[in-house]
Amino acid sequence: MTMDTSSCHLTTRDHLILERMATRFSHLDTFYARMLRRKVRDSRLYLRDDIPTEVAVLNSWISYRIGSEDFGPHQLVELTPEDAGHAHLSVYTVRGLGLLGLAEGASAMIETPEGAWETVRLTRVQHTVRGPLAESRTGGEVVAFRTKARPSAGSPWSPNDDPGPTAA
Repeated sequence: MTMDTSSCHLTTRDHLILERMATRFSHLDTFYARMLRRKVRDSRLYLRDDIPTEVAVLNSWISYRIGSEDFGPHQLVELTPEDAGHAHLSVYTVRGLGLLGLAEGASAMIETPEGAWETVRLTRVQHTVRGPLAESRTGGEVVAFRTKARPSAGSPWSPNDDPGPTAA
């Protein structure tokens, strides 16, 4: 299946985060606020485990290109630009929001704070962390469980097991 690079692809969680952000920026008419509202309105939504791996979602490690300059890998994060480290790209920046939801090879035109236009192209999604259990699910470790001893034939309930009215 070929990935549609003309659309914005979001997980339901990422979409909820953008909706919350859009509410905070609803009174503004900046390029960032308009792009945020457009992504909330026009995105294709996926469950976390169903979104294609070549799509930049929150917590993805991505590489991208602006003009002839390569950037990354950076982790796409919900942190504010002040709280994000050098290895992070905040979705509170125009570049971060522009890259969120893009598929590898797709690009977005963004307006810089100086008013110039630049094309940002997602070149690679190296690794996507899909949640707190993602690493534990990739292990391949098998855990053995002992079966519970079955009661003897007959009724599974006996009058001696009745906890009485205090259990209600």
